[in-house]
Amino acid sequence: MTRSAEFRSDDFQPFHDSITIFKQAFRVARAIIGVGIEKKDSGIIRNAGFLFRSIASKAWEDRSLTLRQIDQVGMKSIKIFTCKGINSIEKLSKQDPGYVELVGRCSSRFICLANNTNQLLNRHPPFGNNIVAAAKSFPKFTIGVDEQYLLLHQGAKPVQAVLKLSIGVANAGKNMRVKTRSNSSLHASIVVWNSNDDLVEFKRIQVKALMEGPRTIDIKPLFASVDTKMSIQVSCDECAGLQEVFEYRPQAEPEEFPQTAVDDTLRCVDLGAGLEIDSSDDDLIDLTDAAAMERMMDTHVGGGKEKSFAAKDAPAPRKYGSKRSYEHSEHNNIAEIQENHRKKSRNNASRNNHINNHLIMSFSDEEDQLA
Repeated sequence: MTRSAEFRSDDFQPFHDSITIFKQAFRVARAIIGVGIEKKDSGIIRNAGFLFRSIASKAWEDRSLTLRQIDQVGMKSIKIFTCKGINSIEKLSKQDPGYVELVGRCSSRFICLANNTNQLLNRHPPFGNNIVAAAKSFPKFTIGVDEQYLLLHQGAKPVQAVLKLSIGVANAGKNMRVKTRSNSSLHASIVVWNSNDDLVEFKRIQVKALMEGPRTIDIKPLFASVDTKMSIQVSCDECAGLQEVFEYRPQAEPEEFPQTAVDDTLRCVDLGAGLEIDSSDDDLIDLTDAAAMERMMDTHVGGGKEKSFAAKDAPAPRKYGSKRSYEHSEHNNIAEIQENHRKKSRNNASRNNHINNHLIMSFSDEEDQLA
């Protein structure tokens, strides 16, 4: 098959052009993230971060090709892993090294039938140990949310939560042998947004700093309705497939959230479903009647004044001081997390009782001295 004359030019070099394109794509993606931060749009930041990580790993983040980030794992190995349901670095890190390196006859013709075999790759030790160890060396992020207290306004204003986020790395004691472009250090991006994709907080920190100890972030998000939630995403900029996402909702009564006009409209539509409303000419407003227009304006102005007076007379915010802690980690199930919360509450109660007893004893000593 002969090539066209236009592709024989020395100026047209697709491989070298692709290197230049991928080198500049990092700057473009980082610039898009800056635009998202300026506009307070988390959707732009998350999509640009997805593109940035995919370019860094040379594979789409939601595909099994992210396993290419591990040495000694090629396309054939990825296909066999995928047939076995191992399509991410996290799943590969949980496999038995002997299960990975057992001798098997999985040729490219029968790769799709690998589910019927008991072996994966035709390799010898210590291949399995090296692969699993490399998968475990990638950073595993953890997310913790400590709810300090809630500011409640009895429906006059949105509920405000005072939270303290704790971001760390679970495998901090293990050596990380992760290849990055230009051997740069690993960075973690922390994105916090609400249900409307509005940006609440954005931080970028080195993974090395997270390995030394968890970092805390204080935020005060607003929740306008019961369905409003806050999402927290932690991901590694230089690696794909390592992101962790956690969702938080305040535990407050529905009466504490403001009733918006949209909710009232939807409620009226539901109540009026199936009813026939007869309209007459008496319901129409004559725009040429000056007196009728003046009465209508007075009605609207009076209603606005009543609303303003009601806002001024709104009750003061109340602090709901029940402190809660939420953890997001694959090593802790729901029962363990609840038990940890009970232990923390018991420790706090015993600490408060000790402080109260100490204060009572000090006050009694002062009274004896005065007497």
